[in-house]
Amino acid sequence: MLEKMGKIITNKVINSQEVNCFDGKSKYVVRKLFKAYYSNPKQLPDNIIARIEREMKNFNLPAVNIRRGDRKKVNKEIEIYKGLGSSGNDAEDFLKQKIFMRCIADYISGMTDNYALNQYRRLYAIL
Repeated sequence: MLEKMGKIITNKVINSQEVNCFDGKSKYVVRKLFKAYYSNPKQLPDNIIARIEREMKNFNLPAVNIRRGDRKKVNKEIEIYKGLGSSGNDAEDFLKQKIFMRCIADYISGMTDNYALNQYRRLYAIL
């Protein structure tokens, strides 16, 4: 009976067009959100920027607040986060990149479907 119910659920729900369309849209939105935050970290909310800075300090890494720091230092820091710049210490730079990407991923993974869609619209809606 359980096996039969499992097959019905798989065929009628999991493999349904509606569920698969929603899954496809969800993957697209998640990718676009990650891309937006990765390409311009200043779009992240203050609490996530503070978390990035806090994580850097936890690993005794020099941290620049990308919201309030000196413009040149902020731009250099963002380049390091993206793997496009260097501080001269490859190990530190790699750890900064890892922390940065993990904080973005954690932020997105904690979003509800509606919140993610609202963030997507806020970032990508044409005015």
